[in-house]
Amino acid sequence: MNNNQQWQPSHGILYNTEIMEDIVKNINENILVIAGPGSGKTEILAQKANYLFEMNKCRYPYKILCISYKIDSALTIKKRVLDRCGVIVKDRFISQTIDAFIKSIVTRFCYFLPEWVEKLPINITMVNDDTTLPPSIDNNTNENMQESINSYLRNNKIPWNLMKLFCKYILQNNKEILYILQNTYSFVFIDEFQDTTIEQYDIIKCIFQNTKTKCMAVGDNNQAIMIFAGADRKIFEKYEEDFSAKIYQLRDNHRSNHEIIKFIQIVHNLLKNTNINNVSEIIDLKNVTSIKQNGNYNSKEEEYDAIAKYISIEIMQNKLKQHDFLIITRRKLDDKEFNTMANIFNQYDLVLNNDLIKINYYTLNKLRDFTLSKMLVHFIAYKCRCITYDSFNELIQQVALYLDYDITEERYYNQVISMLNSFPVDNNNILLCVDSLLDCIKKDNIINKDFNIGTDSVYDYVISDLKQYITELYKLHNSWEKVIELFYGLNQIQTMTIHKSKGMEYDTVFIVDCIDSIYFSNDINKDELKVFFVAISRAKNNLIITKNKDQAYPKFIEKILQQLPLFIV
Repeated sequence: MNNNQQWQPSHGILYNTEIMEDIVKNINENILVIAGPGSGKTEILAQKANYLFEMNKCRYPYKILCISYKIDSALTIKKRVLDRCGVIVKDRFISQTIDAFIKSIVTRFCYFLPEWVEKLPINITMVNDDTTLPPSIDNNTNENMQESINSYLRNNKIPWNLMKLFCKYILQNNKEILYILQNTYSFVFIDEFQDTTIEQYDIIKCIFQNTKTKCMAVGDNNQAIMIFAGADRKIFEKYEEDFSAKIYQLRDNHRSNHEIIKFIQIVHNLLKNTNINNVSEIIDLKNVTSIKQNGNYNSKEEEYDAIAKYISIEIMQNKLKQHDFLIITRRKLDDKEFNTMANIFNQYDLVLNNDLIKINYYTLNKLRDFTLSKMLVHFIAYKCRCITYDSFNELIQQVALYLDYDITEERYYNQVISMLNSFPVDNNNILLCVDSLLDCIKKDNIINKDFNIGTDSVYDYVISDLKQYITELYKLHNSWEKVIELFYGLNQIQTMTIHKSKGMEYDTVFIVDCIDSIYFSNDINKDELKVFFVAISRAKNNLIITKNKDQAYPKFIEKILQQLPLFIV
C-alpha cells in the first residue's frame, strides 16, 4: 500500500480528532505530543508504528526505536504494536528502556572506549552506586579514577552512572557509530518523556539531533513526578528548541467518568496557578456520586476495615472482581502496615496483592516485569490447560522471538507448537518441563535476544527466583492453576505507590492515608500536587480518599477535599 487514504487504523479503531490522525501521519517533522491521562498515548504509538510499517514509510531494513522508562511500559507497547502490526515486525520494532538502550550501545561498541578501560566482563551486573564520577572520561583521566573505574569491571559490576559515561564517550568520539545508529532507526518514539534525565536526553540528542531520523516524544508535564530521581524540569522546552518539534495536545480523557474528569480538571487548574475561588462553578462537589472522602477514622484499622467492607459489597452487588480495585499509597507500606491491611481484608475473603515482597534476588513486581519469567508461567499454564487466548499468543510469539522464527510462516508456527507439546507433563514434573523448554530454546538465544536479560547472571537470577516462588506457592496451595493466578496477580486487590501506578487504570481507586505530613506541608507544592494528579487520574468510575481524624489533609487540596461527600459504608 502506498496511498495515505487507503490506510485505516487497525482493530477498527477510529480517530477521535483530526489531531490524532495528523500525529500518526506526520513523518516529516519531529513531534512533541502533550498527552494527558487517559488520552490514549499508547494506542497512538501503536497506530503510528502500524502506519509506518504498513504504508512502507519505515522502509526495510530500517527500524523503529521505542524508548520507555519502565520495563513493563516497554513490554506493553511492544505487545500493542505486535497486536496491531503482526509478529512480522517483531525484529523491526525495538521497544526497550532507556537504560537498556544505553547498555546495548556500550556492550556492542566497548572496543571504542579509552585504552585504559579494562575489558568489559561478559556478565555485567548493573548496580546503583552514588560514587562520585567525573563529568566525562578520556585518555587523560587521572590514574586514581582509572583504577576506581576498573575495579568495578574486575568485580563484574558497573554503576548506571558509569555506563552513561561510557556511552557518552563512545558516541562523542566515534562519528561512525552515530551513523550506524542513525542508519538503523528511521523513527524514534520516546514514551513518558517527562521522566527523562539530563544525561539520558544528552545521549538521545547526541545521536538523533539534526539527522534524517524523526523523533516523537510523548509525555505530560503534569505527571512529572520523577524530579527526585533526576528528571529534567525543562525537558519539554529543550526538546522543542533542539529538535524544532511540532507540538500537539491530547487532553481528552477516555478513561474516567465525567465527574472524575472534572475533578482532575480542578487539580490541573491548580497546577496552572489558576485561582479557583468557587470550585462549585466547575463541579458541584457535594452532589457527586463517584468521588468521596472520609477523614474521620479513629485508626488505620478502622480505615482499612471500611474499605474492605465497601469492596466486598461492590463485588457482590455490581459483579466487580477484586482486581478492579486499586489501593494507592504515597509511600511504600512497611511489612507491619501491609500485614495489618491484609489480615483485615482476609476477614472479608479478600486478597491483597503484595508485589513488593522480595524473593531472593528480585521483588515479585520486578520478576513479573521480565519477559522470560512471564513466558515460562504462560508455558506452565499451557501445560496445565488453564491458559487464556492472549497468554497463549504471547507464549508463541516469545518462543518464536527467542528462536528467531517467523511464525507468520506456517512451518515455523507448527514447529513452536510441536516443541511445546513435546514435553509430557504431570503435577510433579512441571519444573522439569520448564528446564526442557529452556534447553530447547538455549540460554544464549535468550541472553542475546532479550535486552532485559542480557547476561548469564541476570538469566540465572530470574530462573532461580521464579522456581523458588512457584515451588513455594505450589507447596502451599497444591494447585498449579492457583500458582498461575497468584503470579499474574489475578483476582487480587492491587496495592501500590503512586509512582508505581503511573500508566495504569482501575474501576475504583482508594487513596489511603492521604495526610499532610506525607505530602509535605506547603500550601501549594507543585511537585506534590503532580503526585496527587497522577493518583486521582488512575480512577475510571470511583475515587475514594481517606485518612484518620488525627491528621490533616494536604494543605494544597484540603479545601477541595472537604467539599466532597462523605464516604460511608
